[in-house]
Amino acid sequence: MSATNTTLISPEELFIESKRIGATSVEQGIYLVKEALVLSQKQSKHELEFDLLLCIAKSCRFQGKGFESLEYCHKANRVLNKWFPTNKIKRSHLYREFGTLHSNFFNDHVSGLEYSLKSLSMNNPELIGVLNNNIGTTYSHLGQFEKALPYLIEAKAYFAKKNDQHTLPYLDATFAEYYQLQGRIPEAIDSYKNGIHNAKKAYETIPNLHSLSYIHSYNILGLAGLYLKTSEYALLTKQLEDVYEISIKFSLPGVQSEAMILEGKMYLALNEEAFFKELFVRAINFCEKKNMFDALDFWYKEMIELCESKDKLKEALFISKALIKNKEQKALKTDSINIVAVLKDKEIEIMELENQKREIEVQRDQLEQIAYVVAHDLKTPLHNISHFISLFLRKIDPKLPSTQKFYLDFAVDNSKKLHAMLDELLIYFSINRIKSLSLTSNLNLMIPKIIDDNIELITTKEASLSYSKLPNVKMHPKHLRIILSRMIDNSLKFSRNEIPPKIKIEVRELKNEHRIRIIDNGIGLESEYKHQIFDLFKQLDKNNYSGVGMSLAICKKIIALYGGTINVDTNISEGTAFEFNIPK
Repeated sequence: MSATNTTLISPEELFIESKRIGATSVEQGIYLVKEALVLSQKQSKHELEFDLLLCIAKSCRFQGKGFESLEYCHKANRVLNKWFPTNKIKRSHLYREFGTLHSNFFNDHVSGLEYSLKSLSMNNPELIGVLNNNIGTTYSHLGQFEKALPYLIEAKAYFAKKNDQHTLPYLDATFAEYYQLQGRIPEAIDSYKNGIHNAKKAYETIPNLHSLSYIHSYNILGLAGLYLKTSEYALLTKQLEDVYEISIKFSLPGVQSEAMILEGKMYLALNEEAFFKELFVRAINFCEKKNMFDALDFWYKEMIELCESKDKLKEALFISKALIKNKEQKALKTDSINIVAVLKDKEIEIMELENQKREIEVQRDQLEQIAYVVAHDLKTPLHNISHFISLFLRKIDPKLPSTQKFYLDFAVDNSKKLHAMLDELLIYFSINRIKSLSLTSNLNLMIPKIIDDNIELITTKEASLSYSKLPNVKMHPKHLRIILSRMIDNSLKFSRNEIPPKIKIEVRELKNEHRIRIIDNGIGLESEYKHQIFDLFKQLDKNNYSGVGMSLAICKKIIALYGGTINVDTNISEGTAFEFNIPK
């Protein structure tokens, strides 16, 4: 259909035609939607303009273009706020899309849940089943399974009553994730199988539907992922064959890429280096054509690790350059969709404060993710620098003047310190990746394990650690172990010369919180530094003590994640006392 012909058709007719064509050709369908959008704007058909913007946003999300989807959601929000701000039905659709986007693309399940709950509260009868399903899924990803189940059951009952064949595969996938996140693998496998069966059945009444093919392939990928975990490679291979066929038939490049990644992981698990390398070449070519920068990151990183494990450092270095180039191209692509302009428009035009707050948090999380990737990827070239200087020193050490050897030793020592700083940064940026914040930790079981981890230093310093029977506290065990391990390590590190360290752990149980106090008899701390020590890379005495100054910053970030605070008491007679609270 030419642009000239479209001027003879109303935007409403174009929208209807786009749905028909889009069932078999996504690209052509979106082209028609954008043509309809231009016409609706020219004719000031603002309600239709809103619907078209939301349609494009949803399509971008299906294709894995999260930032572009966010851009169109913001445009739809501006139209809504300007022309019909009290229309709860349209706002419920927008909030539903914001919620799905935050959860599925940005992995921001807290924001996703807030938007979905707001949408549900608007009582849009078209969305009741879908939103119950989305809310149940989000609670599952947050580890709140008891809250998830009633919503999932409600969604299933709603669509069963309507006999909605198209939605059944979605519900099967949702229940599969619910089981999978709890480690109930056999039940998850059965749910994915049901999803595949129901999708095939739905094709009989809704042939060639693009969204159905997407959820069909989603169930297959989920099942394939479980077979990878259980090492059932023959069954995994069969699922991959099926999903490749669907992804090619219905033009689902994102699905095809995910299938390639699963196949690559299978070859790595089987130590099939030749097959992995052959797939690597095909996957790189495919991802480059489709501008799949995140998938390219996966392939480059896995190949770098494989080369390093085989001591093929030159190959690893060559691929590292390709990885860096990919990140640069990704940055350019991000710039091309004008994220800055989106944020600027949002600041000026979005009327609701909660939207502004949520988007700021998303950008913060994105910056943190970028910092995590940068810190991770810097380790490889840094390791290479240190490694090759060390090799150089070992080979020609006798021939080097002492001054030159000092310079090279200095470079190696500092590269090792920078490597340690990057390790700490990775821990700092990965704190938010643990999402199940409602778990409980048993201190009486945890502390002996921490003592065992530090037994060599404890024995050397003749240290003693005392605690009475302690209560369980509401914090993820990994988070609490990081805090206590670093606190105890600090007490051992900053002990007085020739005075055995004494460390005491106390817990006070209050009405709404637990307060944990770690007291030692170490060198103490001047009150003027009591706030600085929680800053990133803050070392008060770099000459006499090792480390990079990240431990207390890491502890502070974890505690803040739970709504608590940490402080140090400098008024005790000797040593230091750190205290932090954990809300119940």
